[in-house]
Amino acid sequence: EVQRIRRKLGITLNDAILGLTAGAMRQMLLEEAGRADDPLVAIVPISVSSDTDRISGNKISIMLTSLPTQVADPVERCHAASAAAKVAKEQSRILGPNLMREWLQYVPQRLLELHARRSYETRRADRAKPQANLVVSNVPGPKEQIRIAGYPVTDLFSVGPLNDGCALNITIWSYTDRLEVGALADPELLPEPQRITAALADAFEELRAAVDSEAPAGTNR
Repeated sequence: EVQRIRRKLGITLNDAILGLTAGAMRQMLLEEAGRADDPLVAIVPISVSSDTDRISGNKISIMLTSLPTQVADPVERCHAASAAAKVAKEQSRILGPNLMREWLQYVPQRLLELHARRSYETRRADRAKPQANLVVSNVPGPKEQIRIAGYPVTDLFSVGPLNDGCALNITIWSYTDRLEVGALADPELLPEPQRITAALADAFEELRAAVDSEAPAGTNR
C-alpha cells in the first residue's frame, strides 16, 4: 500500500516514510503542546558501503533533513518532505560521505578521548542546542521470508541508539511485503513509545484516504 501511494505521489519510498513520520510527529505535537507551527529536524542514516560480501559491520553517514510537521495536509506534507530530502541529499553529496571520518584522522586520539570524557563529566550536551529532534532510519530488508534453523522469521524489528539531545529513534525495516516499525525513546520524555507507532498508523490511514479521494472517477481503489 505504501508503494502504491508513493508511486501515485511520484516520490520515493524514503520520502513517503519521512512524510508519514512527519504526520505522526505532528499528531504528537498537537496532543502534547497543542500546536505544531515549526518543522522538526531528523537525522537520517545513509549507507556508504558498496561491499555486498561483508558478513558484519556497517559503514554509514548521516544527513539532516526537515520534517514538515507544520503542514496539515498529508499529501502536501509528503511532497514537502520529498523536497527537503532532495536538498539534504545534495548537501550530503557536496560534503561527501567520508568528510567526518577524514577530519577525525587529523585529531590525536588522546585529545579526542579527553574531550569526550570532559564533555560527559560536565554534561555539556545538556546545555548545548540539540542537533536534531529525532532519528529516522529506513532499512531495506529481505524481500523473501528468511529462516533460522529451519524456523521462519515472521517479523523483523530493530532500533538504533539515541543521541545526546535526541530522545527518539524510529527504525523502519522493509521485510517481505510489509514495513516493520520499531521505536526507541527516552522514558523520561516519552514513557509510552507505542504512541509513536500508533501515530504512524494513523498518519498512514490519513494519507491513504487523502490519496484515494483524489483518484479519478472510475479508478479501481
